[in-house]
Amino acid sequence: MADPSSRPTSPRRAATRARLLEGARQVIAEQGVRGASVEAICDAAGFTRGAFYSNFIDRDELVLALIADDHDTTLTHVEAVLASPPDDPEAIVEAILERLADVDPRQRYLTRTELTLYAVRSDAVRSDFVRLRGEFRSAFRNAIESAAARQGIALRLDPATLVRTVEALHDGAMAQSLLEPIDLPMGSLQRAVLPRLFLDRDVD
Repeated sequence: MADPSSRPTSPRRAATRARLLEGARQVIAEQGVRGASVEAICDAAGFTRGAFYSNFIDRDELVLALIADDHDTTLTHVEAVLASPPDDPEAIVEAILERLADVDPRQRYLTRTELTLYAVRSDAVRSDFVRLRGEFRSAFRNAIESAAARQGIALRLDPATLVRTVEALHDGAMAQSLLEPIDLPMGSLQRAVLPRLFLDRDVD
């Protein structure tokens, strides 16, 4: 399946698409991918079915568009911090978490989980999902390597493993924080663990 984000769009079409994606996030977070009807998504976005089908062929294409958009948003925040990072790993992690704090953590976690489950269950979507995740991890890895080199910060893990570890820890920590907000406030586990994956400075 072609990457739907690669299609050229006018500003008006891009705005419509963005509203449909946001409507889809709201509905999918509460009803799951298969439970999210086109009508419910369009109602949440303030459009008719025609707007949906002028932007997405089907449910599978919507899922891939949501994944690509989530990756783009995350990378924008991460790259903005790592382009001119603070002096130590703790401050870097804090700056990235602050950038991500403007996204509703409950909706983001539920939507990401539902999209992942859908991809695991769907042969038609799985390979494209894996490709998009691979592209995201590659860009994330490049940003981390560049920032570490500029700051003289060494990595305890190889970059590919580090990116997967950060991803797994962040998603798992979000789930625990949503279930146990008093014992584990949002972001606290990431702040405690992620800086430990770096060395403060290169060691000879």
